[in-house]
Amino acid sequence: MNQSELRLLNIMGAFCLSVSDRISAATSEALGMNASYPSALVQIGLFSNQLSNLQSALTLGQSAATRLVQKLEEQGLVYKERAVTDSRSATLHLTNKGSGKMQKILKERYSVLEQLISPLKEEEKDIFLELISKILEKTVTDRQTSDSVCRLCDLDACPQECCPAEPLK
Repeated sequence: MNQSELRLLNIMGAFCLSVSDRISAATSEALGMNASYPSALVQIGLFSNQLSNLQSALTLGQSAATRLVQKLEEQGLVYKERAVTDSRSATLHLTNKGSGKMQKILKERYSVLEQLISPLKEEEKDIFLELISKILEKTVTDRQTSDSVCRLCDLDACPQECCPAEPLK
């Protein structure tokens, strides 16, 4: 690797960490809870998940996912709807309060991202979108990775049929 490639990789790594750290801080502050809670709330809001789907998207073990859901229930953000045919199975849904928090999380995420791309001109934004989409397409090879990468996404802004992180296109 030449010096220019090493510099590109180093700056890309720093940029990715900066984006991740800023989004994590903003979404955690929006919810008043840290770690996986904002992602869990968005996932439940978008997909009305079962616990196993949530575990997969957040790459959590069963006990960690169970504790996370219990905490969201205690906060009045989530409720479980038991399956009629199997009482062991439940679908997770957002309460009205949870829906409001989800919208706040997505708004804060957008705010961070808007600040980061604000130095770019419109044509540079188009080029940037093309480049990051090309890279993202190559990094997402299966459903679990896609669900994990898109755990804070706004599906209205990026529907599955045109999502670069959709492995089944």
